[in-house]
Amino acid sequence: MLGLLVGCRILDQPERVWEEAGELGYFLGRRGATIKSLDLLIATYALSHSVPILSRDRDFETMRRAGLKLLLAEA
Repeated sequence: MLGLLVGCRILDQPERVWEEAGELGYFLGRRGATIKSLDLLIATYALSHSVPILSRDRDFETMRRAGLKLLLAEA
């Protein structure tokens, strides 16, 4: 696990993070996906910085299947 943390970096907050997360939630909800708010915020950061997400949370794969162009890292 520590080896994975070496590659982590701090990302600047997107200017409209809350609005963009809300828009993602609306977009996904119209496609039948209910996603937790924190996962929407994480996706907003990842999309705005073009970085992959490393997670076992199924919400991110659900977002991708619903049409969001998320990069998901393989563990």
